[in-house]
Amino acid sequence: MTSNNSIRVERHGFATLHLCDAVQAEEVLTALSEPGESIKNGDKRIVRRVGNWTIKSTRTNMGIGPLKMTANRARYRNGWKSSLEMMRLGLRVPKTVAYVEFGMLGVIWGNALVYEYLDGCLPAPQFLKGLKQEEDSAAVEAFFQHLGEAVVGLAEANVFHRDLKLDNVLTQDGETFFFIDLDEAHIGKTFQPEHRMRNHIQMANGLSRIWQRPDIDAFLKSTTPEGEDTEDWVKRVWKGIEIQRGTRDIS
Repeated sequence: MTSNNSIRVERHGFATLHLCDAVQAEEVLTALSEPGESIKNGDKRIVRRVGNWTIKSTRTNMGIGPLKMTANRARYRNGWKSSLEMMRLGLRVPKTVAYVEFGMLGVIWGNALVYEYLDGCLPAPQFLKGLKQEEDSAAVEAFFQHLGEAVVGLAEANVFHRDLKLDNVLTQDGETFFFIDLDEAHIGKTFQPEHRMRNHIQMANGLSRIWQRPDIDAFLKSTTPEGEDTEDWVKRVWKGIEIQRGTRDIS
């Protein structure tokens, strides 16, 4: 799954649009003007569905918000650039449509990432709960196998998803997995064992709330970094979960 996205930049009023492939600026601007269907209304991000697209906008404070967004524009663009790079590497993410910044005279006061809406896909925890109700052991085994392959694929491509909780992994069939929320992703740097440990803690923490320990341990062992002792690795993951739950919830 590779991508040869070509990016062109167009300016329309206060909006600077970075457009992928043949998408038209008018289509994007029309979608941005529509309320759509709310998916997430968080403290920092607002996510909604408009037709076949998902629109993820940054919530800004009009006091110091524009100053932060302008000074840290590279950070705010990271999710968009990470998505493009992961597509180029053949990793599964929703196809990026456009990235839009709103501003004038060099000051940015808003942005939005537009990407395809994966119709029929569910967050991994929701999908796994469905398998639990169906009591389909073969499907469960396939789920963990393919999830493990997808996670290992990130490491092999030197992609460090800093927020790899299960809600940021989508699937329609339990075999193909898509990664979302790439705002803090690091790409191109050598993937270190501590990166894998962080990801394993995040995923196992979420799995432990809906699934039994033996299957989670087997999943962790199958994705333990080369050169690490599997038994010790699993113990360290659960120790990390204990520590995290004592401070903040990362599931």
